[in-house]
Amino acid sequence: MNLLGEYFAKCLAACKQGLYNTALGTEHYTTDTSTDALDVQLGCLRRMSPQQRIRQTCALSRSVKKMAFDAIARRYPDLSDELVQLKFIELTYGEALAAEVCTWMREHRVDGNG
Repeated sequence: MNLLGEYFAKCLAACKQGLYNTALGTEHYTTDTSTDALDVQLGCLRRMSPQQRIRQTCALSRSVKKMAFDAIARRYPDLSDELVQLKFIELTYGEALAAEVCTWMREHRVDGNG
């Protein structure tokens, strides 16, 4: 089992025990992770090389972004992929930036309709 698989397996086991962590020292770090799960998370992260950490971070970021795009596409089934991306920009960064991106796309003859 790879480090990520080990991490998730141990986190799941700790969470199933109902152990919840509300503080790390005196600072509130997380409210929904048990102390045991947090120890496993940190241990797995410490054993990863910097390259593995970067790869894992990028993979998780891509997954979250894909989930967001998929949710928008389900909510607005008539939008093309490009318009889903514009909607993501609007919802994440605001209407002003989405309008600027849309204008840029038009000026550069990028077709956002399909």
